Amino acid sequence: MSYIKNRLKQYKDKYSKYSKHDGVYVEDVLVMLEQLQEDLERDERPKLTKNEKSFLEALDPSWSYNLRNGRGQLYLGRKVESMYGSTYKYLCLEGITNAKFDFIEEEDRSWLISDLKECEVEV
Repeated sequence: MSYIKNRLKQYKDKYSKYSKHDGVYVEDVLVMLEQLQEDLERDERPKLTKNEKSFLEALDPSWSYNLRNGRGQLYLGRKVESMYGSTYKYLCLEGITNAKFDFIEEEDRSWLISDLKECEVEV
């Protein structure tokens, strides 16, 4: 069951005990909306394969991003500071890993490695 469905069930169970004349504070409604927003973000996160999760756990922490180029090739990226300013370094993962990360689309936004590590693993 999704996080949002669970949260809505909790709200129904809690507020079904109230009569229609009982008031609900705006602050309570704002807290509920924030909780639903967090649940929505959790529901929208992709599920990783065991192979993808293992790859992320073994990854050098200096890599910050996971992305695809216009040809569909999977890359790691990191920002590098030097005396000349900031630049980015990339590592193509073709032939390096069997982790596919199929949910990362071509020229889609990059994914933070830290966010990916928080994703659930498929069963």
